[in-house]
Amino acid sequence: MSGEKRRTIDLITKGLEVITLSPEVFETNQILAWISEHGFPLVEPLTQEAWNRATSHPTSKYLAAVFYAKDTQIPSFVEEVAGQYKGQVIFTSSDAPQILERWGGSGTVLPSAVVLDFNGAQPELFTWDESGVEMNAETLKSFIDGSVDGTYKSNIKSEPIPETNDEPVITLVAKNFDAVIADKANTVVLVDFYAPWCGHCKKLAPIFDELGANFKSTKGVIIAKYDATANTVPKGLTITGFPTILAFVNGLPNPYPGGHDLQSLTDFVQSFIDAADDKSNVEL
Repeated sequence: MSGEKRRTIDLITKGLEVITLSPEVFETNQILAWISEHGFPLVEPLTQEAWNRATSHPTSKYLAAVFYAKDTQIPSFVEEVAGQYKGQVIFTSSDAPQILERWGGSGTVLPSAVVLDFNGAQPELFTWDESGVEMNAETLKSFIDGSVDGTYKSNIKSEPIPETNDEPVITLVAKNFDAVIADKANTVVLVDFYAPWCGHCKKLAPIFDELGANFKSTKGVIIAKYDATANTVPKGLTITGFPTILAFVNGLPNPYPGGHDLQSLTDFVQSFIDAADDKSNVEL
């Protein structure tokens, strides 16, 4: 109707800039996406607030983090690339290499980057390949595109495969994880994902050693440990704290819900042994 006053929304950004939206229809998702696109800097510090906005974005749940060395500046092309993904990917920056190390980088190759995809049931992590590709506007854009469509091959950080690995608790690294965890009928592989600096992990270590010794001669049981700070967390797993204990049966992870005492851990492993025995004794 001519002369009818159209409703608008004014957004005051962090820089006190006023941006006006005049939508045809006031839909919640449209307005929230608009606020997410225009209400924040193109590249902002990696904070819990940015993380939360990425996980709750109404249409596109992606968080990109570019890591750079302390006492330097974030590369100038990062903002240029971020502008091309405005409203699609929340871009952040950080000079904290310890976060990068937790997300699959070495922490020594900088600049580097990660993308977290929150669009599935579990967040998916993509880490910049440190094999020698120089980061520039073109390669960073290629990394973002590959992460968003799920085709990017992330950096694999791994300790060397142990030359001997016959202790009661064997050592898993990124390079041998799949070979040990691969589909093994009637086999349970109990893995302690730990961090060397974690106090709870240090207390658990001797208990896990005793557990390994108790099951050393038990057919179909493998007790193992995995340093999740020195090795990339295997694809498809989400390790949110240390220690995290998972039992892999036929290659599938089963979270351990009990306490960090020998009896509880023993009962957990035994439950899988009993289940396998019951299955093998079923009469057809």
